[in-house]
Amino acid sequence: MLEERMQIIRLEARTDFRLQKLRDHAVYFLPPDASAAAALTGAFQRLTGAARGAPMTLDVLGHAVHAPEACANVARFGFADLCEIPLGPADFLALARQFHTVVLDAIPVIGAGQRDEAKRFITLIDTFL
Repeated sequence: MLEERMQIIRLEARTDFRLQKLRDHAVYFLPPDASAAAALTGAFQRLTGAARGAPMTLDVLGHAVHAPEACANVARFGFADLCEIPLGPADFLALARQFHTVVLDAIPVIGAGQRDEAKRFITLIDTFL
């Protein structure tokens, strides 16, 4: 029915240009220590061309969502910034609209007592896929 009323245009690209900047580099770093943080800083620099980003605040449905570091449509957050505070799907969708790439560091092993954090993390990942 949708096809009968609208023209469907497929937006297929052979190349994801965001990934070209990271092609020969790892994108997961374990354990979450100083070495991993330094590697993520390098990834942020390759993605943005800048050594550091600046803090940015988004207004989402009347409340603020803070990005500690943002530059060139890339944002960097710690796990706690997004998953240990009460954010939800609308917040993550606003981030996905603002930033084509999010660098997330200090992701802990999530235990059984962190059900809310686990749900937020899953929602965050699902939003950006």
